[in-house]
Amino acid sequence: MDRYQAMHAFPRPWSLAVAVGDKVRWVPALLWSLAAIAMLGLLLGLTLVVQDIVRTAALRHAATAARADALWRCNALPGRDARDDCRRVVASAAAPGTSH
Repeated sequence: MDRYQAMHAFPRPWSLAVAVGDKVRWVPALLWSLAAIAMLGLLLGLTLVVQDIVRTAALRHAATAARADALWRCNALPGRDARDDCRRVVASAAAPGTSH
């Protein structure tokens, strides 16, 4: 009996035929369903992680742009003392733990 005949010899509506080498094994559809659910769960988890990374990067980009704009405005001030005071204020407003 070849593989095709073996697959159709005992059709079971609740099982799926899987060819393993020369043999055909019937795997319950429940196992396939559980595997599909697990894969969808992993895909959902990956999606959430990537969305969080994108959101964090956007926030970091906005903060960097705001800081650069503030420093540009400080550098445009007339007088060295005013520029130094402005830079000190910008540096103190930076988030703790940053190297800027």
